[in-house]
Amino acid sequence: MALHVMEEANRCLGCKVPQCQKGCPIATPIPEVIKLLKAGELDAAGRMLFENNPKIGALLYPMYSGGVAGDMLCKLIAGDLYPSGHLQDTLPESISDYPSTAEFHKEKYYVNYTEDIFVGYRYFETFAPEKAAYPFGFGLSYTDFVYENAAYADGKVTVTVKNAGKMDAEEVVQVYVKNDSKDAPLHPALCGFKRVAVKAGESVQVEITLSALTFTVVNDEGKRLPCEKATLFVGGYQPDAVSAELTGKKCLEIKL
Repeated sequence: MALHVMEEANRCLGCKVPQCQKGCPIATPIPEVIKLLKAGELDAAGRMLFENNPKIGALLYPMYSGGVAGDMLCKLIAGDLYPSGHLQDTLPESISDYPSTAEFHKEKYYVNYTEDIFVGYRYFETFAPEKAAYPFGFGLSYTDFVYENAAYADGKVTVTVKNAGKMDAEEVVQVYVKNDSKDAPLHPALCGFKRVAVKAGESVQVEITLSALTFTVVNDEGKRLPCEKATLFVGGYQPDAVSAELTGKKCLEIKL
C-alpha cells in the first residue's frame, strides 16, 4: 500500500491540493490512502475527486486528531492500532449545507449562527436529514461488532457485544432514548455510552447506567415532567436512516 499525503490548512471549503503538491502525480498502480491533516470540512466535491480516481483505494480523514496525529495514523495504517472513534458532529454533503455558511467570515470576530439553537447535528436531524453524509455517532472499525440481548432494568441498560471479526478492537456502545411525549425532542437523544475492549471472536456483557433525568422532558413552561413510556435504542451508532444505510444494521430497541 502506498501513502499519498495531502495537508490542507485551516478550514477548507473543498478538498484543494496545496500549492507545494500540485503537479505531484499518483503514479503507483496499487490502491492509495489519502490522508488529510488539520481540521476542516471534507466537501462533496473533494470526495468526488477521490471516488472517481481508480488509483485511490481509501480516504482517511482524521479531523481533529491533535499534535501526535502522525504517529497515530501510521499505526492505524499499519494495523498496529484499530479505529474506534465515533463522530461528535454530523458531516454534511457540502459545506454550503450549513445554514451559517453564508454568514461565515462576514465579520472578523463574529459569526451569526442563523440556525439559532439548531447548530451542527441538531440542524440536520431536525430540518435536513437527507443532507447528512455521516451522522453524529457514526464510526467504523477493522472488525465487525454484533449486538444481542439488550435489556433495561433498575436504571441500567445491558447488552451483549460480540467481536465477529479477526482483530481485537474497541467499540463505543451508545444508548439513545425517545420519550413518548409531545414535549420530547423530535429525534432520539444520546443518554449513555461506554467504550469496551473485545477480543476477536469473543463477547462481553456491557452495562450502562442511565441518568435519573433520562425519562423526563421539559415543557414550554420550563417544568421538568416524567414520562411513563419511552423507547431505548442500543448500538454503535444512532438510530437514523443514514446510519442504517451506511452500516447495513439497525439499533436494538427496548420499549418501556
